[in-house]
Amino acid sequence: MEINPRYAGAYSNLGVAYYLSGDIANAIAALKKATDIEPTLAGPFYNTACIYGNEKKAALAVKYLHEAVDRGFNRVEDLERDERKGCFQAIKSDRDFLELKRLVGARKAALPIQ
Repeated sequence: MEINPRYAGAYSNLGVAYYLSGDIANAIAALKKATDIEPTLAGPFYNTACIYGNEKKAALAVKYLHEAVDRGFNRVEDLERDERKGCFQAIKSDRDFLELKRLVGARKAALPIQ
């Protein structure tokens, strides 16, 4: 970040590192910085949603997941994995979460085979 303080990926990675070390406040702040620099990236929004999901803050988890989906997040396999045994386990029955999951699946299915 010293070399390029406008590189959103560095802040996104820093956010994940902070989260893995248990520093939720700094994780959220670093991910916010990433989205401020590059608001079109889905990854930092998805990671923020995961943090809030793990914290059992369903409304915030869904809000940030929606932001990720709006920015093109379509990895339904990640979403399903995180629902089963990861950050969305606590909110997997939430109506809004289920609707976003359906939307991600529909978008993925509509993509041409590569």
